[in-house]
Amino acid sequence: WEAAQLVTRSGVCGGVPVRGAIEAMSTMHRPFGLMKRLVDRGSSGGASGVRLMRWCALDVVERCEPERDCKSCVLWEDCHGLAKEADGFIPVDDLVAQWHRTSRQTWASEMMCRQPRRDDSVYPRFDPQPEGAHVVAVGAGGDGAARRAEVAAMDRDGEVFLGGMDFGLRSPFVMLWARVYPSGGGSIHRPRAGADRVVEVVDEYVRGGLTLREHIASIQERPWPAPQWVGVDPAGGARNSHSGVSDIQVLRRRGYVVKAARSSIREGIECIRRRLDHGTLRVHSSCSGLIEAMTTYHFDLTQPSCDQPVKDGPDHLCDALRYLVVNLDREAQPVVRRSYL
Repeated sequence: WEAAQLVTRSGVCGGVPVRGAIEAMSTMHRPFGLMKRLVDRGSSGGASGVRLMRWCALDVVERCEPERDCKSCVLWEDCHGLAKEADGFIPVDDLVAQWHRTSRQTWASEMMCRQPRRDDSVYPRFDPQPEGAHVVAVGAGGDGAARRAEVAAMDRDGEVFLGGMDFGLRSPFVMLWARVYPSGGGSIHRPRAGADRVVEVVDEYVRGGLTLREHIASIQERPWPAPQWVGVDPAGGARNSHSGVSDIQVLRRRGYVVKAARSSIREGIECIRRRLDHGTLRVHSSCSGLIEAMTTYHFDLTQPSCDQPVKDGPDHLCDALRYLVVNLDREAQPVVRRSYL
């Protein structure tokens, strides 16, 4: 795709100057991939080099016959009588038949172009809309101190700060800060169950190409309290072949309490899904990277039976969140081992 951007050439056709261009057309029915990136570029404005045009089935439907009753038509919720003034080419009866043959989600995605389908998303029930079920709207912009002051105004009884971290050198290094507090009943130290505690992610740090010590220096400049502990990838306990020191050892030497409970990816995903369902996981709207990652983290479309998410970018932020949640839930519901031999 990048190479294709360099092959167009302007010319004169029949005495008319014609400018070289590339057009990409898609329903963008998946919340990830090339078309999603192009739409994001076009939506951002500025000198993106992408002009974005949107349309749906109602823009190309033929004029609806006067005798058809709008209020009893299955298309009324989307059409609201617009087809009575249309001048397209798709028969109304065809749209009605397609509406009956498809699910609401498929119709909204493929025909109305409202939102991508999320059938293959790891977290299809995550609501990325501000003030929705999972995103807390906070003031945009401002420095770190201003954001800290805004969060401080929402302090809860029994609140603690925790962290989630995903190590990376060439791939991005991720640090998440979360305020954790009881959702009701019990205390933060003796909750009735893991669901009694709400995880509210308030900030994110995503950067690549630096050493762990450089990342630590950067994250310590953030205005948040030192986390009570940080959940990390257990693989961070492996010693570096050059220094002989592991990433976890580096963190502990810098004063961090580190938790690295071993769990499968599937177990961690289930923990996060359960919190999304119960309303005990929220993300501040300022954490745009995590919100996008939760929306675009997906399984392999070509392998329907594979339950391992694709590692193509969103996994780094989602992994950092998974390490935080898994260690928190393990703390609330410790595993008891007994021997009957």
